[in-house]
Amino acid sequence: MPAPNNNNKRRDNTPRILKDYQIRVPEVRLLDEEKLNLGVMKTPQALQLAQSKGLNLILINAVSTPPIAQIYDYGKYKYDLSKQEKKTREIKRNEQETKEVQLSAVIDIGDFNTRAKQARKFLEDGDKVKVRIMMKGRQNLYPERSIQVMKDFAENLKDVGEVTQPPKKDAVAAKVILMMIEPIKK
Repeated sequence: MPAPNNNNKRRDNTPRILKDYQIRVPEVRLLDEEKLNLGVMKTPQALQLAQSKGLNLILINAVSTPPIAQIYDYGKYKYDLSKQEKKTREIKRNEQETKEVQLSAVIDIGDFNTRAKQARKFLEDGDKVKVRIMMKGRQNLYPERSIQVMKDFAENLKDVGEVTQPPKKDAVAAKVILMMIEPIKK
């Protein structure tokens, strides 16, 4: 037996836009094309007003009491929504992210250079870098060695990043030394 055809499921998760005769509430708060409030009206009366102007009645906010509807061109409304969504995606994409690089108090020069190369790439991409050293055993007795490794790391990256939080022991975990480096603003 074939599966039932379920056409009212949307492939994307965008909310469905109700317009014209799809609006089934008795009354709406009506806004005109310039978003001026025309007051609370019966839905058929608002629909008739929209059709007399050659536009659509679009439900903007269904959760308020009474629901808010606007007289607007449906195609233009969808275009404005997609433009606004694209803008928010772009803003979200341009946000700085914090990447983490973990070092050791007894790190070898090859590993040090590899971590510096990773951090340099992160900083060039515009991300912040959190540098962490986890001290183990006897390393806890000599935190200045770990702090010196951090300072050398910051010195290696001074052309692409600046230290915003100097190396210091973490207040929560006493065995951890943290340092923050942010990209240099150009």
